Formats: sequence, C-alpha cells, structure tokens
Amino acid sequence: VYETGKTLSEVCERISPGIATGADNVFVMDAEEVPSQLKSWMYPTISGKELEQLDVGAAVQSNSVFLCPYREDGTLIPEDDLGEFGTWAEIHETRLKNRSCYQKGKRKWYAWHENPPMEDILQEKILFRDITDEPKFWIDREGTILPRHSVYYLIPKEGIDIEELAHYLNSSKVAKWLQLNCQRARDGYLRLQSTVM
Repeated sequence: VYETGKTLSEVCERISPGIATGADNVFVMDAEEVPSQLKSWMYPTISGKELEQLDVGAAVQSNSVFLCPYREDGTLIPEDDLGEFGTWAEIHETRLKNRSCYQKGKRKWYAWHENPPMEDILQEKILFRDITDEPKFWIDREGTILPRHSVYYLIPKEGIDIEELAHYLNSSKVAKWLQLNCQRARDGYLRLQSTVM
C-alpha cells in the first residue's frame, strides 16, 4: 500500500461486508422515530446509498440507526433479558419468523441473519459501497457506525495510518486498478468484494 508493494490484506485486520439482519425494514429506523424506551438499544448505521451522499473526507454521519439485540461483545442478549426491546420486537415477530435464518433453525426469532462482530466493527474504520460506479472510501473516525450489508468496512492493522490509507484508496491509481479488476454488476457497476480488495 502507498507504493510499498504490500497488498491491502497485509495492512488490514479485516475487510468484510456490513451487517445482514434479514429484516432491515424492522431493525433500521430514523433516529428521531425511535421510541424513548428503545434509545439504549440503538447504534448508528449507514447504507451504501446514504454513504454516497457524503463528500469524500466528510465525517460519516447518518440519521439511521439499528435497533440492536446484541451486547458489545457480539453475543445475543437472552430473550428473558430483552425487556422493552422484547416488547417492541414481538410486534414484528411474524415478519421476523418468516426469515430464512429462523426457518432453517439457525437463529432465534429476534436475532439478525448473522451475529455481528461488534468488537471489530466498533472502532475507527474505512467504509465503502459494495456496488458502485465510482469507488470512494470514507473514514468512520468515531468508530460508532454499524454498516449495513450494502457497505463494506476495512480495519487497518495497528501502526497503519488510516488517513494515509484512505487517501491512497481514493487515488486515481486505485480507481483505475479497481475498474480493471472488479467484477461487474448490472449496468456495468463495480462490485468491490473482499476477495478483489
């Protein structure tokens, strides 16, 4: 990276897609619409579409939040301990039980499609859209954003300057390389997948 001859995988701890809930229409809300009793259950989140509305270099902020039934270590909170969250989730129980992750017996009815690696995600990281016409990279400097499945996140290794890395990723040289090496989605959009990155 930055002309050192190293690959991105050598300077990163993790390059992964964001969180899949299997029911974003249930778990994602506008922060202003979250009932007061559920405020302690929310984390800021961002979609690829929302991310692309921001200028590169701008602070990553979003009005959207996940209502999250997980602890900060990524473990699912037991159903008996859900309290107000459980009362709210029961309203959506039928919808949540219709997801394949529940139908196949892999998840509890109120869990997400996959357990979020909270300890990895809740730190400073670089975010980028999974399908895009123009590769762009943003820094979540606060480390508080839980990206949705349409956003990838990249965690640099200790000692790697995240600002310098983001600057390099936003360079024309990287854009040209990605244009040549990424798979294409519909209408010629680039797919910025972990294996390619």
